[in-house]
Amino acid sequence: MFLDSHLRGRWWQLAWWFAGCLTAVLCGANTAVSAAPAQAAAVASDVLVYADGDRVRGRLVAREGDVIVFRSERFGELRVPATAAQVISGNVAAAPKPATSGSAPPPPPAAAPAPAPAETPVSTSAFQRLAHAVFSSWHGRISFSASAMQDTYDRSDFAIIGRLERKWRRDEVRLEGRYDFSRRNQITTADRLTTNGYWRRDLPQRWFALYRPLLESNHSFVRLGRPADYILLQNELGAGRTVVSERLLRLRLGAGENMVDNWSLVQNDHAAEHFESLFSELELDLPGRIRLTNRAAWYPLFAQGSSWENQFELSKKLAHALNLGVRHEVRYNAPDVRTQDYSLWRFVMGYDF
Repeated sequence: MFLDSHLRGRWWQLAWWFAGCLTAVLCGANTAVSAAPAQAAAVASDVLVYADGDRVRGRLVAREGDVIVFRSERFGELRVPATAAQVISGNVAAAPKPATSGSAPPPPPAAAPAPAPAETPVSTSAFQRLAHAVFSSWHGRISFSASAMQDTYDRSDFAIIGRLERKWRRDEVRLEGRYDFSRRNQITTADRLTTNGYWRRDLPQRWFALYRPLLESNHSFVRLGRPADYILLQNELGAGRTVVSERLLRLRLGAGENMVDNWSLVQNDHAAEHFESLFSELELDLPGRIRLTNRAAWYPLFAQGSSWENQFELSKKLAHALNLGVRHEVRYNAPDVRTQDYSLWRFVMGYDF
């Protein structure tokens, strides 16, 4: 496939087209999966009580042997040993106190009040109903990072990161977009837009399958002293096993097959290849509402030598919606020689919704 030169200057159209198609597919799946009877909202939540007194609200899903499967409102699905916690059902009414000897009998129940006249429902548009059905159970974060400095050089950097995620009983979906911009002495040195998705399906016996699409558009990229702008599309199909699945720690190991397409915006050519990878995913919840995530990938059979990449993030929730974090990314000896290698440390401030 050949990328015509008329796409220059309009790279963002291809990026938003890809993100829009992926979002539309996931929204359609979300609407079909999350449909539930309207009266379920009126049912009280169950409470998962740990041995140390911590409580989590949600809904009891099942009891699998000695394991409690509990779907929490804020942390998704939890799998807890029955010896470490108990579930208090929200549907059990409080039992009346027994009458003591010599006490007066309880008064008869009061007559039920007459039902109030039904109110006329407020009309809502089809778009509002669809938006509520699709996004009511999604969680997101918008993070910013910016700096400006004047010394020997005039430097400015800016980055914005947006993320949406949702968890079902056996599925987890994430969408993320990032834009990085840097300038030195009025010369643009980085103009990169990255969008990626993540879908993991948990299988029996702690096995899982995943799909990770990535689209990266890099402008103002110079390689060997020459402009080398490119558009990179990478699709990863993988499978693996969850090694650790605890309330505070989750570790997954797996292998994947990667299909890569790279379009050069300078030479107007296209290259396609595929290669294997080994990866690990770590999620750790620490005291003080601190969360650590890390994803590492290694490409051992790459002809030009070993290649690897890593994404690390440590975040601290300060309030209900405000958080601070440190993010580190590295890509070394990228499988496509025309793709930019980099190492990045960034301090970010985010807002959760």
